Amino acid sequence: MNFLKDERTYLRLSQKEVIEGIGVNKGTFIRWEAGHAIPSDKLALLSELGFDLQFVITGKRSFSADFDFDLQEKAIEIVAKYIHRSGRKLAHPEMVYPVTMEIYQILKQAQDESLEVDPVELGAKVIQLFAA
Repeated sequence: MNFLKDERTYLRLSQKEVIEGIGVNKGTFIRWEAGHAIPSDKLALLSELGFDLQFVITGKRSFSADFDFDLQEKAIEIVAKYIHRSGRKLAHPEMVYPVTMEIYQILKQAQDESLEVDPVELGAKVIQLFAA
């Protein structure tokens, strides 16, 4: 699975912004988003644009010292609550962790920016677990 597009979307960057930022042509970048290998010099440039390279490569976020374990626990509780209340079988149980971390990122961003969390946005993320 390729996580480059997911990270670009997470960062709210267009293909054009990334292409211009790292100096490649559109066809090359599209191939990378389709799963072709990314050269290490271009990975370094992606990092400079804010890409989490560990996520791009492995699908798992790297965490810094400011990781909030209490907020992670809240994200886990939210996902568990939605799953339990749905009463449905998960179509993609392998996505529980990535979705939980997306919920964490939403909560963290809202906390950092002193914003309210939109419960509809949280629910929409969890719904990914049930999509067949």
